[in-house]
Amino acid sequence: MSVLTLGANTFSYVYKRGVLDTLQHLGSMGYREFEILVTQPHFWATDFTANERRDIPIKLADQGLHVTSVNIPGIDNNIVSGTREMREFTIKVLSDLVDICGDWKIPYCIFVPGRTIPLFPIPKEQLMEWFIEGMITLANRASNQGVTMLIENVPNTWIPRAENVMEALNAVGRDDIGVIYDVANAPFTGENPCEGVRIVKDWLKLVHLSDTHKNTWRHDPIGMGDVAFSDFNQVLKEIGYDGISMLEIITDDPDFHFRDSHKKLVQMGWSNFGS
Repeated sequence: MSVLTLGANTFSYVYKRGVLDTLQHLGSMGYREFEILVTQPHFWATDFTANERRDIPIKLADQGLHVTSVNIPGIDNNIVSGTREMREFTIKVLSDLVDICGDWKIPYCIFVPGRTIPLFPIPKEQLMEWFIEGMITLANRASNQGVTMLIENVPNTWIPRAENVMEALNAVGRDDIGVIYDVANAPFTGENPCEGVRIVKDWLKLVHLSDTHKNTWRHDPIGMGDVAFSDFNQVLKEIGYDGISMLEIITDDPDFHFRDSHKKLVQMGWSNFGS
């Protein structure tokens, strides 16, 4: 049976602590696997001094802390933008992330697959062309450094559901790209997370855990929404998933809610620290 290990995403700390301080703080709570939310001033690849870029991963390793992934929200970037300069900027930002992942031995670089105009969408064929072009550039750079690009299912993108993500991946036609499946992003698109994760199972590298109601889009602490985590846990074990399950909750009181959410997830089948 698969062992489902819990990790911690730094989202709730981005305006409270710097990245090293956050990881050490979460480490004091028992976590050993982390996902860094990419935003200034918390973490930005080109903002580190040469000494920081060299020393931070050494400090983390000395304390037994491991960064599994970096995750850049799709706010100020868009790989399928109708504006050429925005597509070029997005590739540059993601390339910088890939490079720091290579330096720090971070295996996964997560990104949002882009948006189009809701009222008058860019034709799908054009979006796919830009997506394939960008993904080939990024996958080549990432693979050369031992890094894997992960596409996330996100409601406000041009490929919001698991089946859409798979269509885009198949169009790219590479086996060195993966999927991060977000259990709280799925319901807002009308997708059952248990069904969606089965669709992407052969490409699945990470999962995001947070709670939400079916008619809203939230990343709440566990138990504050409608997500059936016990059912999702059983599906992960059924498909043989043995990667990290990242707690990606957004809350003003992360210390309390990380501990509380962690406890609830352990009761629903995830592994506790040291087990």
